[in-house]
Amino acid sequence: MKQRSIAVHGRKTNVTLEDEFWEAFREIAAKESCSAAELAARVLSAQNNPNFSSAIRVFVLGHFRKRMPDTD
Repeated sequence: MKQRSIAVHGRKTNVTLEDEFWEAFREIAAKESCSAAELAARVLSAQNNPNFSSAIRVFVLGHFRKRMPDTD
């Protein structure tokens, strides 16, 4: 895991994420035509998780789960 610094709402904060989660998060931001910082602000506003790193992981997981076909 690697600690990264990101500005959210003009305030720098650190997130500790595995490279795979960080890359996926940046990929989602690019597909949504926004920066990682802008997407991070949206995630922070939408999540009820006090741990920002966990909130990003849950967001990334949810994003890709929504794209999976239903297997029921």
